Amino acid sequence: MDLAQAAQAIGRLDGLLAGLDETLRRGLITRLAFSEVVSMLWAVGTPIPQEVLIRDLADAPASVDLDALSQARWAIGRLQGRGRVDDLRDFLGLHRVGQGRGDGNLLRPTGEDFDAEAAGFAGGAGRA
Repeated sequence: MDLAQAAQAIGRLDGLLAGLDETLRRGLITRLAFSEVVSMLWAVGTPIPQEVLIRDLADAPASVDLDALSQARWAIGRLQGRGRVDDLRDFLGLHRVGQGRGDGNLLRPTGEDFDAEAAGFAGGAGRA
């Protein structure tokens, strides 16, 4: 029953969006996207106010690659000392299966393979 109600609500939203002019439709979709992202961030315990997200994207010129900007923010955070150095997974900002975002398109070890690599890294760092 809940699934049917959700499908009906999505259908109503889709119909509403289809009836709007392009500019208004894009604006509403963007506003809904921001609202959803804020809700998801709160749900995982990393709240960021919507106005901070909006300001962040508004400050970036249209010519900036947002993925590259995200990577730069990550690197700056690590260089500022975010993430425990004694825990490679935490330092890199990686999460276990079912946590955080999954960058499935990146070629990097995951799960037990990552744990083995992290243990090797820790051993090598300890010897150095």
